Amino acid sequence: MKMKVEAGYSVQTVVHVRNAISAVFNHAKAKRAYCGDNPVFGVRIPEMERKETHALSFEAGRELLMILPEPVRTMALLSMTASLNVAEMLGLRWKRLNLGGEMAVIGGRF
Repeated sequence: MKMKVEAGYSVQTVVHVRNAISAVFNHAKAKRAYCGDNPVFGVRIPEMERKETHALSFEAGRELLMILPEPVRTMALLSMTASLNVAEMLGLRWKRLNLGGEMAVIGGRF
């Protein structure tokens, strides 16, 4: 697994590969198609290095919004103020927008 990290795969990808291989051997053992030890048992994965997250300052965000064209500006503003990602923004529907002052329950959910 160390070779995969050295080949440029992320640690998270290597963890997924190890888990998939482990699952295959566990399934084979359960079906009595394999009787040895799981070859990934004890395989050490390097610790994941988390990158520092960066956020725009209020001033940088304001400057960015001033130069963006519509509808990108509106999407960026929504993302900045409501912490929505692109998939969440694309899932928004006008028919679900509540402009009234009272809470509305739709389909059993708030």
